[in-house]
Amino acid sequence: MEVRKYQPKYLAALRVLYLESRQNTFHWVDANDFKLSDFDQDTEGEQMWMAVSGEKVLGFVSVWEPESFIHHLYVCPQALRSGAGSALLNTRKQRYSVLKLKCLTSNENAIGFYHSQGFVISSTKGEGLERYHLMTYQPQIS
Repeated sequence: MEVRKYQPKYLAALRVLYLESRQNTFHWVDANDFKLSDFDQDTEGEQMWMAVSGEKVLGFVSVWEPESFIHHLYVCPQALRSGAGSALLNTRKQRYSVLKLKCLTSNENAIGFYHSQGFVISSTKGEGLERYHLMTYQPQIS
């Protein structure tokens, strides 16, 4: 597996990965509201990297660079716990001195993953299904 900068030839695979991941993860939302075209709109203007094995896309991360904000990190359901998510985050940790992201409080698996990657909860905002943690990563300087 390697991490590569986004290439347009992977667009169709990324759209499917994004749709399937959200359908499998966000069980508290009506999955019928998700569309393949959401990927294009939701990542517009962001820098994107992909975890790829051969020519198969295992996951992607997109960053809104002006704020060092991870807007999306998704791994295809069949590749969960394969190291793809960690590899994607590690390449971004090398690039940015601080990283931020939002994670819905109901997404306990993702919160655990981000904690294991050195992210801490900075604050919690919102209500109900929209309640989220703002999480930050800042490398420890020894």
